[in-house]
Amino acid sequence: MEQADRQDVRSRLQAREQAVAARWLEAIVDTGFVPANLTEVSRQVASWTAQVGDLLAAEAWAPEAARSVGAALGRLHAREAETLAQTLAALGQEILVGMPPGRAAVLQPRLVAILAAIAAGFLQQAQATLLEEQELARDALAVALRRSEARYRAIFQHSALGIALLDMHGRILETNAALHTILGYGAAELRHVPAVGITHPEDVAKTLRFYDEIMSGRRDQGQLVKRYRHQDGQIVYARLSMSLVREDGGEPQFAITLVEDLTARRRAEAERLDAFRGLTARVEAERLRLARELHDGPMQTLLGALGYLGAYERATDQAAARPHLQTARRLVAGVVDMLRTLAGELRPPVLERYGLAAALRSHASEIQAAHPELEMHVDVAPGYRPLPERMELALFRICQEALRNVVDHARARHAWLRLDMEAGGVTLEVRDDGAGFAPPVSLRDLARQGHFGLLSMEERTKAIAGDLTVRSSPGQGTSITVVAPRRRARRAKG
Repeated sequence: MEQADRQDVRSRLQAREQAVAARWLEAIVDTGFVPANLTEVSRQVASWTAQVGDLLAAEAWAPEAARSVGAALGRLHAREAETLAQTLAALGQEILVGMPPGRAAVLQPRLVAILAAIAAGFLQQAQATLLEEQELARDALAVALRRSEARYRAIFQHSALGIALLDMHGRILETNAALHTILGYGAAELRHVPAVGITHPEDVAKTLRFYDEIMSGRRDQGQLVKRYRHQDGQIVYARLSMSLVREDGGEPQFAITLVEDLTARRRAEAERLDAFRGLTARVEAERLRLARELHDGPMQTLLGALGYLGAYERATDQAAARPHLQTARRLVAGVVDMLRTLAGELRPPVLERYGLAAALRSHASEIQAAHPELEMHVDVAPGYRPLPERMELALFRICQEALRNVVDHARARHAWLRLDMEAGGVTLEVRDDGAGFAPPVSLRDLARQGHFGLLSMEERTKAIAGDLTVRSSPGQGTSITVVAPRRRARRAKG
């Protein structure tokens, strides 16, 4: 996020601090912990709430600060498992209330990491407390260990997120009910498979690299979006957050993982993309119909009228009438040109007849002719092969929108259009040396301001399973790149 965005987030979080702190304190008291000095505890909870807000809005992630909050909660001797469970629930439910949806989505991964670190700090403090109690008496240690085990089990069972404890070899030691629901496996089944054993085959390599970074101690915590294999064979999309728990001497002891199920969100995104594809197809079909009707109807009628006016002009001997006839012909010819341009915008005839490469060259030539102050550079790699019609149309529309932005907003002297094809896919790039701009964290932020061009490019890119990259900064020009997988060759047109 930009600095201004972070300041806005911090301002919104500060406005909610009192309500969040009150909910957090209520959660602690409701779990059975009644402090001797409720005023002092209230002050501490308010301070922790402010720290969590600072961590959410901060540019750099500081896991130790979040762990210190969990450790401080443990030092209150509010060590009932339900205290931590209710703490996580209170923060997860309350702290982003009132935040704009787009910004809340950006902050959600950081919030999950903060909650994981708080839990790790709480557990570390609980462990440290147990070690202190060990020095007091063996009997007290035995009681504390039994109570600690009960706390761990209760924490796991009350969390809405899937939780697992892993040993330093990546073996699953403990799991909670939420994780069983997410993956479809019971606790006994999960204990007999390595953590990567329930990972989607295509994600095993990156999961192993992620585990190695954490388990080796190179990182104390991290996040990974990955796919699991559900027991019924379905794919489960999830965000995995992992934190390493160390002994007092710094030696890693075990890892705590939080698994957030993203499957429903991904399914909703897929349904939205399907709806967009359907809408795009209907819009393009309607554009084709209108283009053909314009060409076969009004344009042909006007061309016929031009012919009659020309014949009448040549046949008449009235010198006074000829200027009026010539003016009428110019007006009708102007309307024909406008209709031809409109029909081309609705459904570019060059794209339909000759394919994407020719259509891009033609469109760049039209822009060059209409805007001589802008020097166009077109580079189509040799060996370009036709793509499916839907993909070519989407790439052409993205190029249209990108060059329209160059003409309308960039104040550029040069624009470059590149089309390249490799074995696995196609790359389209449009860049300029114009004014540039500061891209938002999410392109939907521009849509909320009434600017839909980049969002339209993003949606069209997703519809062909591609990736859109926007690079820009004020005064440094703009580069828009689309990389899409090549599906299958389009049938040649007869």
